[in-house]
Amino acid sequence: MTLGEKIGLFNSETIARDAMMSTNSPKMMDATYRFIITLGKKAQSSGVNSFRLQSYLKRVSESLGLQAEFLITPSYIHYVFQRPGPSQVSYFQSADAAAFDMNKLIQISSLVDRVTAGDLELEEAEIALENIGQSPPLYGTWPVGFGYVLSGMGFALLLNASWMDVLFAALLSAVVYGLVLMSGRLSWLTTPLEFASALVAGILASVLAWLLPGSNAFTTTLCGVVVLVPGWGLTVGLAEITANMTASGLQRLINAILTSVKLFIGAMIGTWIVSGFLSIPPVVEVASKADFWSWIAVVGLMIGLAMIFQVRRDDLIWVVVGGLLAYTGVVFGSQIGYWQGSFIGAMALGAFAYLYSWRYRRPSSIVMLTGVMILVPGAASIIGLFASENGNVADVIGAEWRVFVIAMAIISGLIVPYTILPRHADL
Repeated sequence: MTLGEKIGLFNSETIARDAMMSTNSPKMMDATYRFIITLGKKAQSSGVNSFRLQSYLKRVSESLGLQAEFLITPSYIHYVFQRPGPSQVSYFQSADAAAFDMNKLIQISSLVDRVTAGDLELEEAEIALENIGQSPPLYGTWPVGFGYVLSGMGFALLLNASWMDVLFAALLSAVVYGLVLMSGRLSWLTTPLEFASALVAGILASVLAWLLPGSNAFTTTLCGVVVLVPGWGLTVGLAEITANMTASGLQRLINAILTSVKLFIGAMIGTWIVSGFLSIPPVVEVASKADFWSWIAVVGLMIGLAMIFQVRRDDLIWVVVGGLLAYTGVVFGSQIGYWQGSFIGAMALGAFAYLYSWRYRRPSSIVMLTGVMILVPGAASIIGLFASENGNVADVIGAEWRVFVIAMAIISGLIVPYTILPRHADL
């Protein structure tokens, strides 16, 4: 059964009334429905959060002469289209697992602009959306793997890890990427991916710390799995709850918390396994590096994440600039307090993402997604790992409270520019 036939099952007796609308024919109405539904599916599978997608679908629907409402969560989209009179068309669509692909998101946004401008027919646009969804990724296996390595090294430098640990972070990041590739072929590995990645990283980091005394196994483990750390999910989940999208926000927040728990438990078990057989030497205190290394780390982290999230080369410079602006805000704000840096950095990033989207008519998520990684409280996560390993419950609670406060500071900072500046719906 085609998508159009499924839609028609809901209110087939009212199709004759469609001729009264601006779309002029029942056939055109069905084409409009199909386009909106396909748009929602492809945009969500490319990594758009529920709040942005809902605003965007409403804007596109209104531009096509439809009155529509949407209930969106990470696992489904419920479409409700208002027909002439009291009748409605309702469609429920389960969502595919989201894979961040900023290149496809740009193509989708550009295609929608052509449709709303009247330059492309709906039937052609629907086919084009399907082709975008089926197109291969911009970066293949090796470039994405290099992105994992760059991200791990960049994050290790930001945490002032030793040069030895920076190299270990690169090695563990490559191993984690290998597990990610395996999960695409082995379905049984998909669900426990985060746990398995942290477990393997914890074991390897502890063995390396035993072989080469002075290495910090906790730091290298965290840097090895940094791409899997759900900082974006935690931040977006809280943001959606504050925006009254409770169902989506709670689901995203719970998923982020469970992912964090799987990462922490995997890392702890990996460390305990090795500690049961080997005596790991104490960590050697690392002298602070020159400040310019932190800025180099930000550039490397942004480039690595851009490759993982399939950012176009034309947008790479703007991703790096967004990351540098966010880090600048963190550096200056941290002199005031532990959460003020994240707030100022998020505010700078949000303003830049808004201006980027307005100037180039491209989704602000391209800059926002990678830039938020600079604001994620990685140091608090490390404190939580240490506290868990030492059994200090008070330190664990304190670390997680700091994570929550910093996440709320990030949300507040991102909201400020969109409150002050004129609103526009984008992906």
